[in-house]
Amino acid sequence: MKLLTTKLLFFLNHVGVLLYVCVFLSAGFLTGSAGQNPSAVVPLILSALILGDIVYISFRNIKGSRILTLFCALLALDGWYILLAPEPRYMFSLLFLILGPVIGYLSARFLLYFLFQGSGYRFRKTAGLLLALFPCAAVLGLFFSRRAYSLLYGIQFCGTLAVFIFLLLFHRKRVLFVLKSERRSLLASFGVTLCLFAVYSLFAEGMEGAMENFGIYLPVLLFFMSVHGIALKEKGPTPFLSLLSRKQILVLTGSALLLCGAVSALSRAGIGGFFVLVDLFTCLVFLYGLCIDHSLRSRNNADPYSAALDRLREEEQLREEFADYLHDEVLQDLHAVRNLLNCPDRPEMLELASDTLDGLNARIRKQMQNYHPVLRRGLTPRENYSMLIETVSAAFPGRKLRIRFDCPEDLFLVEPYDMLIFRIIRELLTNIYKHSDGDQAQISLSQKKAVIRLAVSDNGSFVSPDSEPSSPAGHKGLVSIQDRISSLGGIVAIRSGIPSGCEIQITLPMKGENSYEHFTG
Repeated sequence: MKLLTTKLLFFLNHVGVLLYVCVFLSAGFLTGSAGQNPSAVVPLILSALILGDIVYISFRNIKGSRILTLFCALLALDGWYILLAPEPRYMFSLLFLILGPVIGYLSARFLLYFLFQGSGYRFRKTAGLLLALFPCAAVLGLFFSRRAYSLLYGIQFCGTLAVFIFLLLFHRKRVLFVLKSERRSLLASFGVTLCLFAVYSLFAEGMEGAMENFGIYLPVLLFFMSVHGIALKEKGPTPFLSLLSRKQILVLTGSALLLCGAVSALSRAGIGGFFVLVDLFTCLVFLYGLCIDHSLRSRNNADPYSAALDRLREEEQLREEFADYLHDEVLQDLHAVRNLLNCPDRPEMLELASDTLDGLNARIRKQMQNYHPVLRRGLTPRENYSMLIETVSAAFPGRKLRIRFDCPEDLFLVEPYDMLIFRIIRELLTNIYKHSDGDQAQISLSQKKAVIRLAVSDNGSFVSPDSEPSSPAGHKGLVSIQDRISSLGGIVAIRSGIPSGCEIQITLPMKGENSYEHFTG
């Protein structure tokens, strides 16, 4: 329901843009005069492209990805900014001036969110505070004078650029990794943008106002093409066009554009009329997509009896698993605590009851992590893994183990590698607590040149998994880890530690080409 509501809001924005173009710009555009003024045509072209892209991304965003929703919202604001740029009337020019700092702020925050995939990073809070102060000051300056606004807007631009450059330099390893992984998409967007600019410059050479506002148009075009190329890597057709082949879609789109051109020529509406019809066409496609999306979601619940049976089976399976857990883990400890509390005159029994409850609390927390492990987006990888180590340690209150965790502050792991390493550390550390007789453990995690290196060791007695094929349950976990790492092109080495114990070294290449598919999905 939330995803459908978001799409409806974008549809209303689409209708609003269409009405604005029809009603407020009809005097200049629909008479054909726009054909003699390229600076008036360019906003129509770019706004039509942006509206079409919003439609496309909205219906590729099947899972309701937050990053794609934010991108569509930013595109919508950019569309209004472009349309209002040549507007001379006071209210619209005031709105245009307000949109400038707001879009600058949202663009910077979006790029940082996209670059770091929503995870924590050094100076995140300080940078966020500075980036928010700049646009607030610029908008407030607008209510004093245009000169104050211009000064503060310039400060915002320079300050935002300085903050952005500082973060990029400080986290240069991550930036270089992203640039290397996404070089094809970035180079393609640069190339297409420059080609379009060259064609336009050649076509509009010598025309008055041809290059007006290109300081706005070029960054917007380059921005949404770059992010569009990176974020939407997932293969497959848009759901509401899944019955059509790519060739059929191209034929239908071309036919619609020819029809719009023919109608605008016959009605002598000019170039402005043509783009009004194009916006109307994309608006109808949007409405069609909303109807199809609603129908498909309703169809999933079309048979209440079958749906109820499926839910009943799932609920029964969940109840059975949960009942087993409560009986085997929770209920027995609670009975033991009740029996211990029946002897209030014996302090050792009360102490034993307290220890039993502590152990029960730790096991419940562990089970929650097993069901649904959580990586907090606002924390850095090091902070998340440190919390994991504390959680695993709390699950074994009677086991004294000193753990040393070596991990750089600026470590970054893209999806889904961050969750994979999370599970591996939990598995290996749990094995040490259960099967090792040592009293020290060391975990080392680093990432260099797109290669993740994880080493986990202890100082207990070392028994090779190969020497005891039917041994400890922990060896099953090691086999599972080896299978997962090998399937991703990594290597797992198990050897005796120095001077004693076991050391497990994992080397895993981190491929960024597919990471944004996991992030946007």
